[in-house]
Amino acid sequence: MRDFLFEVRYAARTLRLNPGFAAVAIVTLALGIGGTTAIFSVLDPVLIRPLPYAEPDRLVSVASYFPSIKLETLASADFAQFARESHTFASLAVYPHGLDTLKLDAGGGSVRATATRLSPSFFPTLEVQPVLGRAFRDDESRPEAANVAIVSFGLWQRVFGGDAAVVGKRIALDGEPYTVIGVMPATFRFPEEEKVDLFTPLPMDDARLQHGENMRMWRGIGRLKPGVTLAEAHADLETIFARIRAKYQWFYRNDVQLRIVPLHLHQVRDVRTGLLILTGAVGFVLLIACANVAHVMLARAAGRAKEIAVRAALGAGRLRMVRQLFTESVLIGVLGGGCGSWFAFAGLRAAAHVLPADIPHIDEVAVNLRVLVFAGLVSIAASALFGLAPVLAALRTNLIETLKPGSSGRAGSRHSFRGALLTAEIAFSMVLLAGAALLMESLWRLENVPLGFQAERVVVASIPVQGTSYAKRAQQGELLNAVLERAARIPGVVSAAVADSLPPEGNGGIQTFSREDRPLPEPGHRGDNMIRRGVSPGYFRTMGIPLLRGRDFTADDTEHAPGVMIVNQALVRRYFPGEDPIGKRIGGLRPDLTWKTIVGVVGDEKNDGIRPASQPEAYSPLTQEPELEVPALIVRTAANPRDTVVLLRSELRNLDKKLPVTVQPMPDQLAELLARPRFQTIMMAIFSALALAMAAVGVYGVASWSVAQRTREIGVRMALGAAPGDVLRLVLRGALGPLGFGLAAGTMGALATTRYLESQLFGIKPNDSLTLAAAGCVLAATALLATYIPARRAARANPAVTLRSE
Repeated sequence: MRDFLFEVRYAARTLRLNPGFAAVAIVTLALGIGGTTAIFSVLDPVLIRPLPYAEPDRLVSVASYFPSIKLETLASADFAQFARESHTFASLAVYPHGLDTLKLDAGGGSVRATATRLSPSFFPTLEVQPVLGRAFRDDESRPEAANVAIVSFGLWQRVFGGDAAVVGKRIALDGEPYTVIGVMPATFRFPEEEKVDLFTPLPMDDARLQHGENMRMWRGIGRLKPGVTLAEAHADLETIFARIRAKYQWFYRNDVQLRIVPLHLHQVRDVRTGLLILTGAVGFVLLIACANVAHVMLARAAGRAKEIAVRAALGAGRLRMVRQLFTESVLIGVLGGGCGSWFAFAGLRAAAHVLPADIPHIDEVAVNLRVLVFAGLVSIAASALFGLAPVLAALRTNLIETLKPGSSGRAGSRHSFRGALLTAEIAFSMVLLAGAALLMESLWRLENVPLGFQAERVVVASIPVQGTSYAKRAQQGELLNAVLERAARIPGVVSAAVADSLPPEGNGGIQTFSREDRPLPEPGHRGDNMIRRGVSPGYFRTMGIPLLRGRDFTADDTEHAPGVMIVNQALVRRYFPGEDPIGKRIGGLRPDLTWKTIVGVVGDEKNDGIRPASQPEAYSPLTQEPELEVPALIVRTAANPRDTVVLLRSELRNLDKKLPVTVQPMPDQLAELLARPRFQTIMMAIFSALALAMAAVGVYGVASWSVAQRTREIGVRMALGAAPGDVLRLVLRGALGPLGFGLAAGTMGALATTRYLESQLFGIKPNDSLTLAAAGCVLAATALLATYIPARRAARANPAVTLRSE
């Protein structure tokens, strides 16, 4: 222990006497460890930490995937049959897609609350019980059962003041009486990572579990029996699912797949690849940082070669010298890890506004004890990694050659080792630059992809009518008419319209339809699919969607008028190729639905997200829609959209102060859709910039060290008549070897690794030659510039002064 403490004190004194070396090594290492720690802070709650349920490895998501409509769901009848016949599941549970917004009246005034319905088996499947009261009973899902509800811990505190007497209390949800039977724990999280205030039983009557008109689409989760593998569970349900598909061929096409995946993996499936890519990127940054610190320590070891040789000649054992050098490395690693943890903390705070809010568990991202332990382990590993170089150099020291006057030791060996490190730095930097360039090009293309509508100078207001006093359809129509009137009188407003959903998201709903002139082969046969939206007259003009043929909707298209529709070009191309669709009639599969006449054709707009091509879509008059949930008011203005936001919010507040309205410019809504790719691109750009800077420092260090080692040679060459340009070319030529090998290795590495970016790219291939060439040119130019600085200094040296100093 005494020897260890002595070596620590000696290492600290050495670093204190060499502040420049210590600062460069610690800061370089801190940047690498800080980035690694910050990414781990995100990975830990999102990908690594298990779900907050008992035995989470036994929880799975159960669904059928319909590729034709890109829908992953569990049909109500499938759930019933799976629950009855499965032998591998301890329990199965379902809940609807999306949440409801309800008006909660608890006796002290009305508040809005988010709610969802659950099968009675939901809480037992998760093995979670209310902290107060009880969970749902099976009989409470029957239509004739009394209404009951379970409240979240947050709502219990916020609305009921944490009163334990809330169990048994009567409340009203949208005017319907309910009895509170339980309160969930504060730690409970809904599997969809959405904030839920209320839980009510999902009706499970027989009519809703039949294929046909009353079939329901739900999300399904299950708990495997102990010892059952995922493959066994899939084989079990696949056997049952095969019988279902054979029985209901009209519903299940051949491409429908059964999907059973771990629940945690299901939650993070949209972000997992992107986060793993960033992890790999920051790993490269850490390796480059370690190589850079190894460069610095090798240069310092070269300056201490005589000191090491003298100590060895005086009897110091090699193990003692190796231990001393490793102690210095560990001390640098610990200090770098401490600074890196602070960098990670500061970086996470700075990045809080760019972290996408829709990443699961993103609210749990923090620098905590687990993260600090990780930072400590990374610091120790990095210390061993970059500390290996000076140790190997010390072990190879030739005592006799080093102690000779004018000797510099085994410079050639050290030079080749430094060249190998530099080649690795350049290769890693090339991979990162290529990835960053691809993501930046992809983001640029996403931001500039034609949307099919004009979002500039458009303001959007979301007006939820669920849970408000506008429960009836007639009341909703009167509200929307009043909203349009108030919007039209705002200064600068050019036009206004209302829609039940907005592009570019395909949240208008998928509807199956058929053509009247082409009847289906048999009753109930599956028809074609289209996205459907309800809009008011003036919608296309307000959104900037061109009307290509036919007419727009008018005020005469009321609920009592004949049903009409306007379709987009994608629907015409797919279902009316070579035909004029105007006047043709389409309708749903239910026999009680009326046929609707196509009266117009409009241009395509992005309606299934920004990346995919436009899908077939049909619009119907909002007055002919049976119900509304969250209609959107769209306003096109000639004034400043920010000013219109303020005025529109004021008008809607004056109309009804209790109306929960969200108003924002449409470009801001579109920016939210790009939050994930923008975050990933920004992080990759930062990491690649760090890598480029570190590579430049490494190249500069190697060039400077090479010039210092060849000072006498350069002086002799210049004394014998070599021109400054000759010296300049000599030094630059020495850097071309590591640069060329590094670029070649980096290009091959980029071709091998950027293929993992393919799912994150839009409009560009991962092996795009122009992008790779551009990244290589930037890296080569930076490296040559870093080499040019010491080379120019050597070329300007006075040979007489150089030889005299030698």
